Amino acid sequence: MIKLRWYYPALLGLLLLLPELLRPLWFDEALTVQNFVLPGGFLDTYRNYAIPNNQLLYSLLLKAYVLVVQWLPLPFDWVLRAFSLFGAVALLLFFGYRFRAWPGSGAAALALACSLPFALFGVALRGYLWSALFVLLALAGGLDYARTGRGRDWLCYALGCLLALATIPTNLLALAGVGCFLLPLLLRSRLRLAVAAATPFLMLLLFYLPIWGDFCRIAGWREGWNDRSAALLAVYGGFAAAFPLLTLALPGIVRRGLNRRRLLPALALLLPLPVVLLLQVAPFPRVFFPLFPLWLLLAGGAAAALAARFRRHAPTLLAALAVGSALWGVFTRWDPWREQLSELAGGGAVDDYFYPYHARPEFDPQGVIARLSDPAPPAEVFCSFRSDPWSLMFYGRLHGWESAWKFDGPRGPVAELTPDAVVILRPDEAPETVTGRFGGTLIPLGRNAFHQWFRYRR
Repeated sequence: MIKLRWYYPALLGLLLLLPELLRPLWFDEALTVQNFVLPGGFLDTYRNYAIPNNQLLYSLLLKAYVLVVQWLPLPFDWVLRAFSLFGAVALLLFFGYRFRAWPGSGAAALALACSLPFALFGVALRGYLWSALFVLLALAGGLDYARTGRGRDWLCYALGCLLALATIPTNLLALAGVGCFLLPLLLRSRLRLAVAAATPFLMLLLFYLPIWGDFCRIAGWREGWNDRSAALLAVYGGFAAAFPLLTLALPGIVRRGLNRRRLLPALALLLPLPVVLLLQVAPFPRVFFPLFPLWLLLAGGAAAALAARFRRHAPTLLAALAVGSALWGVFTRWDPWREQLSELAGGGAVDDYFYPYHARPEFDPQGVIARLSDPAPPAEVFCSFRSDPWSLMFYGRLHGWESAWKFDGPRGPVAELTPDAVVILRPDEAPETVTGRFGGTLIPLGRNAFHQWFRYRR
């Protein structure tokens, strides 16, 4: 029987992620690049904590990367996405190597590498994939510290906490999941328990104290889902749909009886419940992605416990689980299946795990810009908020446009349009919403499955 080497998931994950480099940038990604990565220096990026989209450490790392590779003769959006691809491969390598002795970790790593959520986050210009890597680093250092109490192990744990929180403060939730894994060991020493519990909060203060006012203001934002049951379904249903075989194995956690060594780590599975139910607004499902590797470790261990019942056949069963999980991940990339899974996660407009609108072939901002560039770029462009203005602006600037871009945003609604401005809407947005607001008429210029565009006349 072929042995699953620890680096196989990274190799397979890399092959599956390469086509994802071709995806166009969407709203959040284009906003991050244009507002926080390209302008100013490193200190400017750190101080510009105006909205949660600036995931500070990720923006700083991406800025440094751009300074090094901007000379490459490749499409700039591909070059940008390659940075996240490096992080995805690093995560799978670290997962496979550091936790190779963890029961069922091979199946868990392979399932993650082939899954649809990993396909989305693996090249996304956002900090969620890197957060998952930093959370695993905190787990590795935390387990060593809980066993030995050595300072160098605490430094590894503290570094993982610092990197995760500097990327996204909501990673406190995933670090709470790390704490669940550490508890069975930490309960042997009150000192280690206190140090491990205090470390994430100390790291949070260390990074955000110079911009504490902005941090507190951002912490008060109410972004997310108002429908709590839909949010829980998106998170738990999304995980179960992405990893069905490993999810079915979770009851194996109690296969060998109930004790704190098995039950305390399993508390990580329950962490979304208090967050979704107690906060005024439930976080977006993507906030919970850094928990997925922890849940997969639990599921892999549970699967190994169930397979152990069959003794001689246990390795074969785990190998079958790994192959089945990988095949499921590949099979669900077929568009009809992706669409069905996306509906389970809330639909293309809000789906974070399977088939959001920006991963679909009809989302083609480059095509819109290319068609509007002939014979010459417009002097002014008005985009509806739903048309993804930041993506259109990004590709317009890549094409050398020096247009004035207008769209309704935090600075207030657009007051007026100039004659001959180009107006870009979604196909289901009526042109009368623009003419009724600004007067004049809209002359159709073209449309595709995601956009329609007009010339504005008074």
